[in-house]
Amino acid sequence: MAKITLDQTKSKDIASNLPSWSVIGGKFDSMLADAKAATNLAQAKAVLIELIKTQKKMARVLYWEVKGTEE
Repeated sequence: MAKITLDQTKSKDIASNLPSWSVIGGKFDSMLADAKAATNLAQAKAVLIELIKTQKKMARVLYWEVKGTEE
């Protein structure tokens, strides 16, 4: 019973710290538009770096949920 309560609390903590889907979706839409508009390697590289940073943040949330800890 205590583990269920702890898991529910952890899920609520994670959910309360996540931005809205419109913010997340907007970030990806912006990166997609920037990638389509890129006309040189430097611009494409900037989009790729931003994508990696964003994916890392999302992977961390998934890791916390699956692993059950915020390492």
